[in-house]
Amino acid sequence: MAPRLSHALALVPVVTAFKSMQNSTIAGKNPDDILCPVLAALYNNGALQTDENGDAERAQIKSALKEGILCSEDLSEFQSAGIADYAWTHKFDQQSRDRCLPGLTLSGTHCWNKWMVGSTARDVKRYLNIFNMDGLETVEHGFSTGVRGGNCNSPEENDPCNGQYPCEALFQKYYVANADSHGRIYRENILQIICDAMAHGDRSGEFSYQDGEKGILGLSVSLPARQWQMKAAMQGWLSAFGREDSSGKLYFTVDDARAMLMEGRAPDGWTPRRWGCITKLGGCPTMPDGTKDLSIVEQATSVLPCDESQAWWEHSGRKTSTGQTCRRDRDCGDKELCLSRRCTCGKDRNGKQMLHSNGSCREQTDQRMWNGRTCRSVHADNPDSPSVWSNDITV
Repeated sequence: MAPRLSHALALVPVVTAFKSMQNSTIAGKNPDDILCPVLAALYNNGALQTDENGDAERAQIKSALKEGILCSEDLSEFQSAGIADYAWTHKFDQQSRDRCLPGLTLSGTHCWNKWMVGSTARDVKRYLNIFNMDGLETVEHGFSTGVRGGNCNSPEENDPCNGQYPCEALFQKYYVANADSHGRIYRENILQIICDAMAHGDRSGEFSYQDGEKGILGLSVSLPARQWQMKAAMQGWLSAFGREDSSGKLYFTVDDARAMLMEGRAPDGWTPRRWGCITKLGGCPTMPDGTKDLSIVEQATSVLPCDESQAWWEHSGRKTSTGQTCRRDRDCGDKELCLSRRCTCGKDRNGKQMLHSNGSCREQTDQRMWNGRTCRSVHADNPDSPSVWSNDITV
């Protein structure tokens, strides 16, 4: 995803800590609609600027990450290029992705060539509406806790959030329940949260139904398809915002986690530290305990304390796998995918996980709400995400 990663890295400028909570809310826009807690915190504190519609351009997102929270040059580039996907022609509907990168679309290649020589023309800019990320397969993770939203494809038959986000019930389920006996959330606790989200959480991203390891744009290595985003995001979050204990080890208090996930702001007393890197070769910042920060590749390939190939949602009695083993999709039945050598029901046409019953994969009829809106699913393209339907429907 990240262009120019092989270039020499620029020095990150010295900045002060976030300003005190200074809401820059645009009229008619609710910061609670920003799915990502980091983007919400950056927006609420004025580090991330948008236009009057809530659209942030790629350069604005990169600047907010790099200067607002001292994310490294290469990782800021990678992240901003990965989520600001939409050219001006799809800035408002966000229905078709067109990254400014070569090899995916002709317009993307043309954009890349112009961008590499310093062009700032309209057709070089790429956007993301940070208030309108829900249901976009291009920006939602392969799985997630759904605390701030994006909980439209999860197992509960009766929505514990009643369509209102951020959701206290999910915060309690994933974060409070996994804190240690002192109310702290260390890296080992975060890995367990990832396990729980993988088994019980939402499946709304473009990697949700991909198998094995996949090449990721901007990286020279392949990463575990369904897991890499959640692993990297959660551990990077700790590197950026965690507080240090007496030995320098990073952790969150439950109140810290609440500040970001439920309130969309940085934890009390937080000051920026340099963090993040793509690979060790790029030079990873030193953390408070004297160790080097994990690169995104190391984070994404971290071993979890659970079976990463397990069938999801089985605990709830909502069966997603058929019980049949497989090697390829064609070994499975209609509307099934071969995932972890297990035939698994795919998404239905409205973006919800189909459930296996009476010998076949069946669509779910219940429809979730998200902060007053009906849940939707916008199929990722350029490249496409896996689908078991010949004609995807966006709702």
